[in-house]
Amino acid sequence: MREWLVDYRFVRRGVSLQGDRWRARICYALRGSALLDMAGSSPFEISEHDGALAVVNAAEAFDLKPLTDCLVLVCDLDMRLLRRMLNDRPVRFACNPTLRHQEAYGALERNLDAFVRSLAETGDLSRLYREAAELGVVRCLMDGFSSAQEVSAIARGDAFMEYIDSHFDEPLSLSDAAKRFNLSPEHFARLFKREVGSTFLSYLTSVRLDVATRRLTSTSETVTRIALESDFPNIASFNNAFRSAYSVTPTEYRRKHEMSEERGGECLPECLDADPVGETVASERIDLLCRADDIVELPWRPWLDMIGLGAIDVLDDARVRDQVRWLCTRVGFERCCVTCDAALLETPAGLHRLQDCLDFLLDAGLSIHMVFESDGSDVAGEVTSIERMLRTFSNRYSISNVRRWRFELRYSGAPSAIAEGAYLDLFASASALLERMSADTGLVGPGVSVARQSQDLRTFLESMRARGIVPGAVSVACHPAVPLDGEGAMVRTADRFYMRNQLLGARETLAREGFDPGLLMVSGWDDSLESHNAMNDSCYEGAHACQTLLSCRDLVQSVCYDWALDRLCPTNGDDSDFRPLSGKPGLITRDGIPKPSFYAFEFLGHIGPRVIFADDRGIASVNKMGNYQIVCHNCERLGARYLTTPESLISFEEMSGYFEGPASRLAHVRIDGARPGTYLVKKRFVNASDGSVADAASRMRLWCMDDPSRGEIEYLRSHAHPQMELETVLADGGTIEFSHELSSNEMAYFHVIYLY
Repeated sequence: MREWLVDYRFVRRGVSLQGDRWRARICYALRGSALLDMAGSSPFEISEHDGALAVVNAAEAFDLKPLTDCLVLVCDLDMRLLRRMLNDRPVRFACNPTLRHQEAYGALERNLDAFVRSLAETGDLSRLYREAAELGVVRCLMDGFSSAQEVSAIARGDAFMEYIDSHFDEPLSLSDAAKRFNLSPEHFARLFKREVGSTFLSYLTSVRLDVATRRLTSTSETVTRIALESDFPNIASFNNAFRSAYSVTPTEYRRKHEMSEERGGECLPECLDADPVGETVASERIDLLCRADDIVELPWRPWLDMIGLGAIDVLDDARVRDQVRWLCTRVGFERCCVTCDAALLETPAGLHRLQDCLDFLLDAGLSIHMVFESDGSDVAGEVTSIERMLRTFSNRYSISNVRRWRFELRYSGAPSAIAEGAYLDLFASASALLERMSADTGLVGPGVSVARQSQDLRTFLESMRARGIVPGAVSVACHPAVPLDGEGAMVRTADRFYMRNQLLGARETLAREGFDPGLLMVSGWDDSLESHNAMNDSCYEGAHACQTLLSCRDLVQSVCYDWALDRLCPTNGDDSDFRPLSGKPGLITRDGIPKPSFYAFEFLGHIGPRVIFADDRGIASVNKMGNYQIVCHNCERLGARYLTTPESLISFEEMSGYFEGPASRLAHVRIDGARPGTYLVKKRFVNASDGSVADAASRMRLWCMDDPSRGEIEYLRSHAHPQMELETVLADGGTIEFSHELSSNEMAYFHVIYLY
C-alpha cells in the first residue's frame, strides 16, 4: 500500500481542527494573512510577506482565522509513515514565524511552493513529481525543525498506540506487539487495556477502519483493495467491522462523504513565482575574490571585544589564572565578562578575594565588564549593594578608571516575570547611580535569551522608553534553540546562522520600540542546550564559531563567548570531569590544551579593521604595509540524525554521521589590484588530522580514560597546533591567486606577505 506522506487542503475561510495523533500539520499562507491559534501557546500570524508558515504537532488542536482575504495551504504529515521511516523513533517539530530568518525556513517555503506546483502536474509523471515534492518537504522539516523525544518521556500507553499506528497494515498479533516491548502476551494485554482503555484487538481494528475511511473518501480505489491493504483477511470481515462501527456499508459511506471541493485541482493557485525546488547546496568551491583598493573600515571586531569568565572569585585558582593569561595574550581580548556576588563584600576575606581577582585582571591588561544578576525580589537591598560595590571599586582603583568599566544588570528571574516591574525599578535606580558617577557607558541589560524570552526583551524596552532611560547597551543571550510549546520547552535547531537570525529579530524589536539597533550586544553565547556535548570539542565547533562570528560582524559590536575555559564550566558530577576532554564548551581543555574553537578566535584576531572582503564563509583584510590576512572555513550543516539524537547520547565516534553531506571544498583566493611582486603565503589550518585535540584523543583512545599520564597529555598538547604550509606566489599583473583544499569542518588562516 502506498499512501501519501503529505496530504493537503486549501483553506480560504476560518477552520478549527481537532488534534489528530496521526497527523502533524503545516499551515502555509500562500496569499494574505491568517491567525494560527494553538492551545497552550501564543497565537501566531502567518503572512505571505512576513513569516508564512508554522507547524502544528500531532495531537494538537488549533484554530485558523483569516485576517485578510487569504489562501492557506494546510498539509497533513502522516506521522505513522514517518515514524516507520525512523524505526519507530518519536519526533516533534518546532517551526513558527519567529524563525523566519533561519535558512531552513526559506528552504521549507521553497519546497512547499514546489509541492503546490506538483499538484497541478498531469500526465504519466504526475505521481513521481508529487512524491518527490512531498519528500523534499519532509526532508526540510527533519533537517531544520525536528527534535528527538526521549523514550522515557513518552507515556506507556502512547508508546503502545504509536507502535500499532505505524504497523497496523502488517500481520500484527498480540504476541508480536508484546515481544516489541519485552513483555509476555498476558502482561501486555493487561497493561494495554489499563493504559489505552480498550483491548489490543479493538484498538487495532479501529486504526485499520480509520485508515480505510480516509482512503474511501480520498481515493478512487476499490473497496476490496482498501480492505485487503488495511490488513483485513477478506471483504466480508471488512464489511462486518465497518457496519458495526459506522452503521453503513463502505460503499454507502463513500457515497455520503465526497471529496472536499477545497482539495480539487481547480482550486490550485494559478502560479507561484518561486525559486526552483530544493535548498541551496553548498558549492564545491569557496571563492574569496577581493580588490586590494576596495577597503571598507570595519567599525568593530566583535570577536575581540569580550570573553566570559563566569564568577569572578574562581580566578583565585592559580591554574585558572595561568590559562586566562595565556588565552588573552594569544587572542588579544579587550574585556573580560565576570559576575560579581555582593556577598563577597560582607566579610574581609571575601573583599580581599574580590580585590585580588580584579587586580589580576587589570594587571593582565583586561578591561572589566561587571555583571550583577537580579530577579528583582529585593530592589532596595540590591540598590544598596550595587552602590556599595561601586564605592568600593572607586576607592581602590580610582573613580576615573572605574568610569571606563562596563556594568550589566542581568535579569535572572522567571520567564515573563520581568513585566511585574521590580527588575525594571532596580535597573532605573542602578542607571541613576552610574549617571551620577559619570560613567562612560550607561547600564547594560537585561541579558535575556532571545530564543526563550523574546517577550521579556520587548517588555524591557517598552519600560525603558516609558521612563525615558536609554541603556548603555541592550544585552541578549543567544542559544541554538527554538521554543517547542507554551511551557518554555526548547529544542535544538540545525540552523547554522541561529545567532544572526535571532539578532535580526532583536534588532527589529529595538527599532520598533524606538531604540538604535546599534545598542545591541551579545553578553552570552553557547552552542548547546546542555553544558556538555561531544560537539564542543570537535572541529565542527571551531568552524561553526568562525562562521557564527563572521555572520554577526555587521550586527553587533560585542559577542561574548560564555565559557573561556573548561575549568570554569559547571561540572558533570561524574568521572568525565577528570578526562582530557569532557564535552565542556570552553576554548581550552582542563589541562590547558587549545581546542579548535580557540583557533576560531585566534585566526579572526589577525583580521585588521581595513577589510577588503567579508561574507559568512571568509574574511580578508589588508594592513598599511600591503600584507593580507585571510580567514576562511568549511563549516558543515547538521542534519536530521543530529536533531533526532538526544543531546546526552551524541558521541564523538558518530560525529561524521551528524552532518548532511561532509565534503572537501576548494578555497580559491584572488586579490586584484595588489602591488606587483613576489609574495609569501603562510597557510595555517586546523582540521581532523592536524590541530584538533579531540581527534588526536580519539586516535589515542583517550576518551574513556579518566586519569591519563603526563606523557599522554603532552602528546595531545603537541598535536593541538595548526599545521603550516608555505607557498610563494608571483603577483603577475597585480593579481595574487592561490588555492587551498578545505576538508570537512576545517578552518584556515592565510598570511600573505610581500617579499620583493
